[in-house]
Amino acid sequence: MKSRDERPQYTGVEFKDAARAAILRVRVDQVCAQIISGRLTRREATAAAAQATKELEKLVGEDRELFDRIYGSRMRRLIDQFAPPDDE
Repeated sequence: MKSRDERPQYTGVEFKDAARAAILRVRVDQVCAQIISGRLTRREATAAAAQATKELEKLVGEDRELFDRIYGSRMRRLIDQFAPPDDE
């Protein structure tokens, strides 16, 4: 066990950024798990990804493009891979 002096020390900004990243990661992971389950149609999976993105916009702020490149592309790839096409 690390002593108190050996534990990483965070500034307020670093802690806030780490907490924000954790919230983003957990929410996106939840949506990805739903998609991977195969129980969502393509339309439902796309809607779930869009809803999560909308919910997280306040946390993302100016990093919207980075969020989309990292998490948006991940969700789109999983939708393509696991969400069956909707019946026409």
